[in-house]
Amino acid sequence: MLSMSSCAAEAPPITEQYMGYLGKRAASGDRKAMRSILDAHHQLYSGIDWKNNSLLCTNCSLMTAAFAPLGEEAARGSKTAKEALMFFVGNKDIRVFAADPLGIAAAAGDKEALSLLLNYERTGFLESTVVSSLVPAANSNVTEAVEFMFRVLEDPTANAIRHFAVSGLWGAARSGNQKARAAVLRHCMEEFQKKPDLSRLQALEKIDASIAREQTYRMFKDSATSRQQKYQFGRYLLRLEAPPGGRRPSEKTPDFVAEYRDFILAAILDGGAKEFCQQKELGALTAVGEIVIIAAGEQPRPFGILFSDIRDPRVVPVLIECLNAPADVSRFGFDLHDMNEQRDLIPLALARLQAVDAIPQLQKIAVSHPSAVFRKNAAFAVDVLLPLAEAQTAEKRQASRDTARKLTDHQN
Repeated sequence: MLSMSSCAAEAPPITEQYMGYLGKRAASGDRKAMRSILDAHHQLYSGIDWKNNSLLCTNCSLMTAAFAPLGEEAARGSKTAKEALMFFVGNKDIRVFAADPLGIAAAAGDKEALSLLLNYERTGFLESTVVSSLVPAANSNVTEAVEFMFRVLEDPTANAIRHFAVSGLWGAARSGNQKARAAVLRHCMEEFQKKPDLSRLQALEKIDASIAREQTYRMFKDSATSRQQKYQFGRYLLRLEAPPGGRRPSEKTPDFVAEYRDFILAAILDGGAKEFCQQKELGALTAVGEIVIIAAGEQPRPFGILFSDIRDPRVVPVLIECLNAPADVSRFGFDLHDMNEQRDLIPLALARLQAVDAIPQLQKIAVSHPSAVFRKNAAFAVDVLLPLAEAQTAEKRQASRDTARKLTDHQN
């Protein structure tokens, strides 16, 4: 635990609780508490190894704990809190920590705090510090803060801090600021074009769900999109098309459930067993995995698609082959639960498909497989399938007897 300097041996150790206490005292106008914050900062950063990220994060948390009460009180209109912030703004070594509290005050409507940040060159702040600190004000649709974010976005030399500007415009966009909405939408589209992945789709959805839907469908249909990405985009589009409450399908993506079903079935029949049984990244989706999750009703599963939508007897031989998949199919040499959870669900899918041909293999699994879940599901499937097999056998025998009787009658 860090302690104050030797000349202040009786001072408490520097903890977040202690720094928060100093911040509250400073906000009330306690000059001694302000000096104690300066002393703590000096001890924390004097001779620090700037490559030690862990220590830097710890120290930053400690200083933030001291300055958070200043921002809260300044936002409430406290004159003493504002004076304390001005005291720290005047100290170049600790000034940076005053930026976020000023930003909170600016978001609450404090014009002086806003001016200190906007005139950062005169105040001594860096632009990168200010754009981050003004995010709350811009999200509150404070005009000057929003305009500042626009200037950052339009500055070709500010690429490193553009994401802060976009973050600041989200709230303004949601508040009905059309210029902010257009700027955020343009940024999201640019980012998605650079790297079309789910995180960027989710950001795009927040600003315009219809455009997110169209872009998702475009990527799903694109022949250059990998099969793994198509699983992800397909799931995402199913959620967009049929969210809780029920939204009618988009004209851009008619009957996507049927389209996703055809895609999954084709993927199962075209190398589905190989895909399922080979090593892959944790969390990777497969066509076989999709159908067994849907059959078992497990979560997370593709939204809005039922087993009745996707059941097809052609997949039975592939699912039977996949019963032999290893317990561990992750590239990292381990599975989070030491078992192949999707493989363990295959018996449930086979039961729903009335796959009596799978009975011999399921019986072996139910008796001797090391996975308790796999054994349990296999035993359940056998209990479902045996009566069906017996009924089919009885029907065949009766059909044979009827055929023999007809032949005898014909001969007589």
